[in-house]
Amino acid sequence: MQFHPLLTIAFACLSAGLASAQDLPPTVPLAAREHQARAPMDPKGFGWVFNVNGKQYEAKISLEQIAAGLGWTPAAALPLSFAKAEEIARGELRKLVTDDSTWEVTELNLRRSGEQADSKWFYLVKLMPKVRERNAIADSFTLPISFSGAIGRVQLYGLAR
Repeated sequence: MQFHPLLTIAFACLSAGLASAQDLPPTVPLAAREHQARAPMDPKGFGWVFNVNGKQYEAKISLEQIAAGLGWTPAAALPLSFAKAEEIARGELRKLVTDDSTWEVTELNLRRSGEQADSKWFYLVKLMPKVRERNAIADSFTLPISFSGAIGRVQLYGLAR
């Protein structure tokens, strides 16, 4: 009877190890639905990876494009309105989909290009279909836009350019 507690602990550890090694069933919600991969780090700018209609794309914006934008501080009015940023993003989305009216803006981010006080800012606009399948990674479209209105380059992921 002295070995009973040890056997119980060993069985519990073995069970926990086996349970963690199991594949999750397809009915488990994917936490990755909203995960947005970043393109490989580029010392000349920033990049994001997204999916549209089964194809993987990347959007990149160069530091030069960001630097050419107008300066801005949070105390000042934005040099490029949210409405204009959405208009620009929808124009680029229309190059990939036939009907952008079925898509909605899900994120409008303001990003700063560096750590310095004089760093320039840019938008990152994300759109997704209004109707998204549950438990699946949804299509999305991400576009960086400088405060001058210059857009990031969108291309199929992995193409050298």
